[in-house]
Amino acid sequence: MGGAQNVDISSGGADVIQYGSPFSGKLAGADTDDTVQFLPGGGDVDISEVNAGAATGAGTASFSDAEITVSLTLEQHNGFGTPFIDKDGTQTIVLTTAGIVIGDAGVENYVVIGDGAYTFALAEDDSGLVGGSQNLDLVDPDVFNDIVVFGAGTFSGVLANAGKGDLVQFGGGATDISGLDGGAVTGAELVGFGNTAVSATMTLAQHNGFAKPFGQTGGTQTITLTTNGTATGDIGVEQYVLGEDKTTANVFTVGSLAQNVTGRSGDDTVIYAGGGPSGILLGGGGGPAGDLLILQAPNTVLTAGSGEFERLTLTVPDGRITSDVFAHNGFNGAIDAPGTNIYTVDDDAGGTLTGLFGFEDYNLVSNTTGFTFTLTGAQTGTIKGSDQDDIFFATAKQVAGATGINGTSGNDTLNITTNAAGLDLNSRTSNIDIYNLDKGSSANVTGANGTGIKVDTSIGNAANLHVLATLMHATKPAELADGWSRCADTFVNA
Repeated sequence: MGGAQNVDISSGGADVIQYGSPFSGKLAGADTDDTVQFLPGGGDVDISEVNAGAATGAGTASFSDAEITVSLTLEQHNGFGTPFIDKDGTQTIVLTTAGIVIGDAGVENYVVIGDGAYTFALAEDDSGLVGGSQNLDLVDPDVFNDIVVFGAGTFSGVLANAGKGDLVQFGGGATDISGLDGGAVTGAELVGFGNTAVSATMTLAQHNGFAKPFGQTGGTQTITLTTNGTATGDIGVEQYVLGEDKTTANVFTVGSLAQNVTGRSGDDTVIYAGGGPSGILLGGGGGPAGDLLILQAPNTVLTAGSGEFERLTLTVPDGRITSDVFAHNGFNGAIDAPGTNIYTVDDDAGGTLTGLFGFEDYNLVSNTTGFTFTLTGAQTGTIKGSDQDDIFFATAKQVAGATGINGTSGNDTLNITTNAAGLDLNSRTSNIDIYNLDKGSSANVTGANGTGIKVDTSIGNAANLHVLATLMHATKPAELADGWSRCADTFVNA
């Protein structure tokens, strides 16, 4: 049919109306039992002027399993029931009026040319589509503020001519757009998450192409980046997973105090500028150099579960860090910590620790189980134990070089692992219940005072220990083992 011919099929029955070329007449009497069939061979089909652009009334649209381009109004497109039928081959639909559209899952290409803004929901990838994905051309970038909606699923087609005023809208659930436009910037500068739970997978370029702050971030959002590079988390996104394409290192700046970040197998750098409690920050597997955590606040609390960073940098001198044992023990690489710094290990499970370079002072905190802590030469300040039973290991030089080792409460033990001769325990320790000295220790280990002090030689050989400790007690403390006797103020091994 061509020209301005009018057709009335109101007589009833399941009729098929065929269009093989542009047509502008009237179609009367069509109902949901009827089919509009688009035929190839006569060039592009345009029915946008049929019924002055109003819906045809027919319930089904057939594309004759052919490669064909059809121009429709929005009303005509939305008036057909979905899915459209007979869609083998490549179909292109040109929409001539604007509004809200859901792309049919079997149509490969949509082109929108209407005078107004579109809200267009793309169909997810499907093996039934030629090329496996649906493409959308917005035609006029920066003219209208279009919204492109991505629901749950994977989208790897082409989004052409998106402009800075256009919006990429995630509809909820797990959505992967990392293959869209080959992973390049979408062109749309706005992104929204519908104030709902969204798990969005995208490339770093796509992420960085969106203007911040992201929109509608109520609910819980997770963004998984598939490529590496430098990025800053959006303030409204709860969780980031970094890329691992291994082309370059990741440098990621945490966007908010509660934001969680998970690194992958490369050497990731995570920068945290916030003070106080962080989200859960994980470096991931780490490469040859190890993952780096950069802290830019004077006082940082790493939330329990953070860790997997081998390297640490403090940008503010005289800093304070609090973490659990897991995070602390991960720092086994280079540490840059200027000034005098304090590390607080807060972990009710207790654990075994070795003091880190760059941290002069330590506080151990636990409500349940004590710690085993080994000093290094860096611990020249105060080491305070927890309220539980703690065990300390240190050389005599480390004990002498520290401001003090304070067991606080609990039943605490200090193991001095080198010759303690000449060491004044009074001036360097407090609230230690048991002193274990190296077997090579000789005379003049002086001054362990307080109530309930015990001295034990289990770390060494008692036969080689001549003078162990001068204790400030009027009589031999009951806790001293048999075989010790008092000589003036000095207890010696009998």
